[in-house]
Amino acid sequence: MTGAEVLSVIIQRLGTNCGITSINRELASVLYDISSRADFLTTVSQVVTSDGTAEYDEPAGLKQVYECFVSSSMPLEEKTYRDYLAYMAEDGAAGEPTMFARRHNKLYFWPVPDGVYTVNVDHARYHPETWTDVLFGVEFSEAIFEGVLAALYK
Repeated sequence: MTGAEVLSVIIQRLGTNCGITSINRELASVLYDISSRADFLTTVSQVVTSDGTAEYDEPAGLKQVYECFVSSSMPLEEKTYRDYLAYMAEDGAAGEPTMFARRHNKLYFWPVPDGVYTVNVDHARYHPETWTDVLFGVEFSEAIFEGVLAALYK
């Protein structure tokens, strides 16, 4: 479903003389609201490491990490950022990451990667602010239509 298709339904429900020509702001708000209520949108994103760098940006819209894993390895153990700092202070080890921590929209890997690794991040996410197609399935259509209608009349 696209924004234009949602607009068409809204105009149909309100009548062709309603004067509504854009619902972008309202639709973006509704999509974010729905995605914030539960883990409806999930995906696996990849973070590619480089030698000597432990800190990386989280995937866009990341809400909750289910697990991180390097291909053909066991899942990385999730640690608190304080634990990560303690490991770094104790041992500046380098190698294939076995643990990760999150803080301020960053992922931290330990040991510090000693080369290029592809870390798969299995996670829930928020609906993106900009989109071509609505990411929710047809089972969400009515909630989207009703949400946009309510937002228009606030």
